[in-house]
Amino acid sequence: MKSYDLFESLSWANAYAGVSVVYALSWDGKDYVGSSTNLSSRLSWWRNSFKPSSVAVRVRILWKGESDKRLEREEFYIKKLRTHTDGHNRTRNGRGGTPLGYACTEEAKAKISAANTGKRRSAETKQKMRDAKLGKPQKPEHVAARAASNTGRKRSAQACANISASVKGVPKSDAHRQALKAAWVLRRARQNQP
Repeated sequence: MKSYDLFESLSWANAYAGVSVVYALSWDGKDYVGSSTNLSSRLSWWRNSFKPSSVAVRVRILWKGESDKRLEREEFYIKKLRTHTDGHNRTRNGRGGTPLGYACTEEAKAKISAANTGKRRSAETKQKMRDAKLGKPQKPEHVAARAASNTGRKRSAQACANISASVKGVPKSDAHRQALKAAWVLRRARQNQP
């Protein structure tokens, strides 16, 4: 299996652009197994983590393929090469300190929920959370679940006033006007049914 010097040109990594890979880094006689969907970026990060010429680091590609198999293959190679016990990996599954691929138990979910219940967040924190989610596509099942939870929900007079104030003066497209009209007609027809 061909290996590359981490501190030389990374132009060879461009062959893996847009492909999920599992790679091994070797230094001090031990291996580290990692995975990435952007190999050039990940290797640049590793290059910056080491002081130049402080240690010789070799890179090998162990696997390339579809992204939905990446974490599974990373875990396989960590076990196969025993990098958790005899190498530089800190975890058996390659997730490090991140929750990537980790499923919480129901007990853990309940504890997290209890810890966050009633927690007041600053306006700055709320804005950061909003910015992090803004523009990210949502799964259809999440959209459907949110719609179902709001269906038939009675809003307070204050909530209705807030919603009204937020949309007042905002110009609506012709398509939006037609959709509003159709919804209004449908609502009236349902109310007038015996």
